[in-house]
Amino acid sequence: MLLPRGAEALGVSVAFVIAASLLDGTHTLSVVQKALPVHYWQNWTNLVDSSDPAHLTSGIVAQIATIALAGGVALLVLCRRDPAA
Repeated sequence: MLLPRGAEALGVSVAFVIAASLLDGTHTLSVVQKALPVHYWQNWTNLVDSSDPAHLTSGIVAQIATIALAGGVALLVLCRRDPAA
């Protein structure tokens, strides 16, 4: 997906955060919640206060995976983009 304007990119980003926050609020999807980056964004104070670093490690892994996925998609889009456009 190629978004030519900043407003469209902002809209997609806001929609992603809202959808991820809604999915994070449902307790029936606990497996999906752990993979969502917003799950750890909203619970960061518990990660710092906790003496168990397991939550921190899984949060770091989820963030790195999200950054790698977004970076890979951005690289693919930029490589396939028409330079004359």
